[in-house]
Amino acid sequence: MVEQVTHFVAEVNRQALRNAMDFHGFSRRKTATLAGVSAASVGNLAGGYRTQCSADTARKIAKALGVPTASLFLLKPVTVNHTDIHAKRAA
Repeated sequence: MVEQVTHFVAEVNRQALRNAMDFHGFSRRKTATLAGVSAASVGNLAGGYRTQCSADTARKIAKALGVPTASLFLLKPVTVNHTDIHAKRAA
């Protein structure tokens, strides 16, 4: 049995993220600390090394910067097919 599961990924607007950080005078490390995410995550998004993150990470970063998530990220639905492992084993 195949089950479709939809979750969201967040595509960063790199310039908006950098502008928000600059406005507050926050470094990548400070933003990460306030958001409760790794400095590498913020650094990779702000530096253009990564273009997407989880919706949860996006919400945390936006909250730390005091802006709506939608001003920094575009949430995109992603549908994944999961095969029911129990059904496979029973077959």
